[in-house]
Amino acid sequence: MEPFDVARVTIGIKADKTRLSRTEIPIRIALANDAAFSKAVTTTVGINYNYDDVPDSSVTENAESSNNVWTFAHGGRPLEAWTRRGDSTNHAWHGADLGTASDESFVSPPINVGDGDFAISFRHRYQFESGAAVPGGPEVFFDGGVFEVSEDGGTTWKDVSTYTDPNYPQTIYPVEDNSNVLRGRKAWAGISPAYPNFDYVSLSFGKALAGKTIKVRFRVASDESAGAPGWDVDNITFGGITNLPFPTIVDDRRACTTAPPPPPPRDGGSGATDAGPRADAGVRTDAGGGPGAGGGGGGGGWNDPGAADAGGNPSTPSGSDDGGGCGCVTSPGAGAGSGPLAFVLGGLAMLLRRRRRG
Repeated sequence: MEPFDVARVTIGIKADKTRLSRTEIPIRIALANDAAFSKAVTTTVGINYNYDDVPDSSVTENAESSNNVWTFAHGGRPLEAWTRRGDSTNHAWHGADLGTASDESFVSPPINVGDGDFAISFRHRYQFESGAAVPGGPEVFFDGGVFEVSEDGGTTWKDVSTYTDPNYPQTIYPVEDNSNVLRGRKAWAGISPAYPNFDYVSLSFGKALAGKTIKVRFRVASDESAGAPGWDVDNITFGGITNLPFPTIVDDRRACTTAPPPPPPRDGGSGATDAGPRADAGVRTDAGGGPGAGGGGGGGGWNDPGAADAGGNPSTPSGSDDGGGCGCVTSPGAGAGSGPLAFVLGGLAMLLRRRRRG
C-alpha cells in the first residue's frame, strides 16, 4: 500500500455455535515495509461475540450496548461533541472539550422516580481547558461540565446544585468576553483528582423528586479558544426509580441449535466473510472503538478498579431471546464509520510511511 491508501480487509471468522458465554476474539494485525521508518508494526484488536443486547432491562447506563437510548442536545450549532468510546472490555461516554464555542449535552431518556429516596451515581474523569488569562496571571478555567435536571420533559433545566451538592471544584472564567455559556457558574473544570483514572460521584436527592418523571443531562461547554481532552462518564446508576430505561449486554442465553448459512461470497470472492457490518448472522460481535484523539488521557485507559458495572441490572426477561440464540445481528461497534479495524490499520499504516528519497 502507498502512504494514505485505504484498503478493505476481509477476515473469515468461524464461531463455536455451542458456546454460551460472551467471548472475545483477538485479531492480531501485522504490517511490514522494509522502506519504512518502522519496518514492522503489530497490534491486537479484541472483538466480542456471542452475546445478547437486551433493551429496557437495567437502571444503569454502562455504555456497553450500541443501542443508545440517550439523545444529544445542542445550545447553538450542532457539533456532535458526545460519542461512545472504548474497547472490547469497556466503553464510556465521551464529551469533547472542543476548541471552539460550544454547548453540548448528553440527555437521558425519561426517568420515573419512585415515592422513596432517589439517588444517582456515576464515575467520571475530565480535563478541561484552563490556564492564565494574562501572562503571569493565576490559573482560570475556560471550559467545563455540569449536571442538570429537568422536571418538564427537557423544556427547562436546573443545575443539580438546586437539589444536592455536587461538589463542583471550580468556577468557569466569569468575564463578559468569555464566550462559554457557563461563565460564572460552578462546574467540573480543570483536571479531575484521580486523572487519568476515574473518580466516583454520588448524588442523593432524598424525596425532592419523588413521584416525578425527570430527565438528566451531562452538559459540556467551551469557549472559542483551545480545547482539551474533555469528559468521560461511565456506569450512570439511578437508585429509587420504577422503570428500567437502559439496555444490558448479557451472555447469549441459549445454545444456537439452527445456525444460519454463511453469506454468499462478494464479487466472486473466496467465500470469506466481510468483517464489516455483518460477520455472521448468528453471532453478535462488538469491536469496540479506540479512544481516539482527545480521549481523555492515555494513562488510565478505559478500565481502572472502578470499571466494573455499577450494578442494578436485574435478570433479563424470559422469552426475549431471538432465534434460539441464533438470531443476533452484528453490532456496529462504538460508532459510525469504517470501524475500529480501519482505525487501527490506518494508524499502523502511518507508522509504516516510507522514507523520503533524497
